[in-house]
Amino acid sequence: MNSKKSFYRTMLEEKNLMNEEFTVNFNDVTHIFNVERMVTLIEQTTEEEQVQITKVFSYLDFHNGDLMHYLTFLAECYVMMNYQTA
Repeated sequence: MNSKKSFYRTMLEEKNLMNEEFTVNFNDVTHIFNVERMVTLIEQTTEEEQVQITKVFSYLDFHNGDLMHYLTFLAECYVMMNYQTA
């Protein structure tokens, strides 16, 4: 395992958000997420997606934006893309 922490992990640790949890409701099913899981998903995504996520993280950090709101948005997208029902 790479001992160097990712940009996302470092930023969220510095903001004391790594232990936060939230839910996403989709098609009458509640999905429970935590920030750790979201960071892992971000770290496993494509380089192109990581570049865009880094830009948003940096923008939100500079403008004192709500990173939890953005992580919830990413989780909603993840659920919609991975838990479609026929």
